[in-house]
Amino acid sequence: MNATKKTASKKFKLPRWRRPSWKQIRHLIYALLLGILAYIILSLIYFQFRPLNLGYLNVPSGPVKDFAEADRRAKLLVAADEKNPDLNPDCHYRYLSQNKPVERVLVIRHGLTNCPRQFDKLADEYYKAGYAVLITRIPKHGLRDRTSLEPAKLSAEETMIDLNRSLDIAQGLGKKVDVMGLSVGGNEVALAAYQRGDIDQAIMINSLFSPKAVPTSLTRMATGGLLTIPNIFIWWDSKAKTELTGPTSVYYGFFTRPVGEYLRLTAALQDKPRDKPKARKLVMITNDNDGAVNNNVADGFISQWRKTGANVVDYRFPKSDGLNHDLIDPLQPDANTVISYPKILELTTQP
Repeated sequence: MNATKKTASKKFKLPRWRRPSWKQIRHLIYALLLGILAYIILSLIYFQFRPLNLGYLNVPSGPVKDFAEADRRAKLLVAADEKNPDLNPDCHYRYLSQNKPVERVLVIRHGLTNCPRQFDKLADEYYKAGYAVLITRIPKHGLRDRTSLEPAKLSAEETMIDLNRSLDIAQGLGKKVDVMGLSVGGNEVALAAYQRGDIDQAIMINSLFSPKAVPTSLTRMATGGLLTIPNIFIWWDSKAKTELTGPTSVYYGFFTRPVGEYLRLTAALQDKPRDKPKARKLVMITNDNDGAVNNNVADGFISQWRKTGANVVDYRFPKSDGLNHDLIDPLQPDANTVISYPKILELTTQP
């Protein structure tokens, strides 16, 4: 009986653990690294060729022809913002009316995480020159809660539909309609210039066609990546966070997904390089001191549009001017609108 027990214990005895050899560890590390490399390569390939659904960005238009109706709709947009308790009172839609049909109307689109207040001072200059002005609000912007999660949900379709609504209204306010956009607003203006023949001047200022950190050739891949990876919040100032200096109408940071959505607009512009924009004139303003955008992409569009026979005017603020990406908002630290405003007005108020 004892012999049987000894035999049974030997039969079920667990093997003694042996420390793996360095060769085995090395092979395991190599396999792990190869797996990671394969995952990265496959991810980059997916980012590059990920469907961007650019067809959804073709937004229909319905221009308003009657001044009274256009005036009524513009005032309704202002009233709706004024009734919205979630909005910062400084961030309501603006309508600067001349109380009659005018020769020129200007529709304005602000930048990412800011709001219509950003353009108040510059809009006044156009108003004094006889323009009717609509300063539009990008959806999910201008909220009282500067850490709101709402901006994370912004889509390119939503913001283009919103801009086109204002452009439709503007058609009834005057004879010629110009549209101006800063940063991501410039992306919207550029696409609208392709889609609408009722735009006289499409004015793009420091457009975020691609972030400065992204090489031109990798813009398409960056777009797919930002639309695929988790939606990340990035502080404008990681040290100051909610103690951010500057205008109190600006959110404390931004989400990566909406940036990807705006880069879809870049992809849409690049998708048909031989198509001529429908707007009568395109004005591309860039800044050599801009730390946010890749100016090479803007230069590429200028060249692309000129090849189609488009009427393009371009100007780049020199580095010596020391202007920041946001060269519009006078409340930004180091703002210098004494330099930026006169040049923008000079470029955009000429026939």
